[in-house]
Amino acid sequence: MKPFVLSAAATLAAVFVSAPATASEWGCEVLLCLSNPGSPTEFKECVPPIHKLYSELAKGHSFPTCTGVGFKASKPVYDPYECPAGYELINRPSLGSHERPSCKATEPKVLPMMACWKNGTGQGQIEMIAGKRTCVTYPSTAATLREKPRYVIIDIDDVGKKTVWF
Repeated sequence: MKPFVLSAAATLAAVFVSAPATASEWGCEVLLCLSNPGSPTEFKECVPPIHKLYSELAKGHSFPTCTGVGFKASKPVYDPYECPAGYELINRPSLGSHERPSCKATEPKVLPMMACWKNGTGQGQIEMIAGKRTCVTYPSTAATLREKPRYVIIDIDDVGKKTVWF
């Protein structure tokens, strides 16, 4: 992350020093604040431009521009659910549904073979693991709501990509 911050800061500093203040100054402030690995609002000078950014993006407005810096920003994406580490989202309910999506483990949990037998509990399935028939299951859990359910991906030339959740 440090190369991202240093390159972004150097690029944006050059823009601020070499050009008079323009309408894109807010966009440049936003990029500089977003490049902070701690938090975009760690420094008090970043709080107003970042809060304005979140407000504008939440209204469906596009990412601000920053003249002199080559970058692209995706449109805002709404992704309200997340899974714990080691799990993936396996179903998303349709819009307006009250169902909560599920998360499925990405790695199998080994069970006793009896759990896969016809007269057993039926909890598992047979998979070949390391050349052996093994009874496994993939535990599931309910997905949780994200604190910040929207994001954009910014891509600054010669610096890299960063996902910004808001």
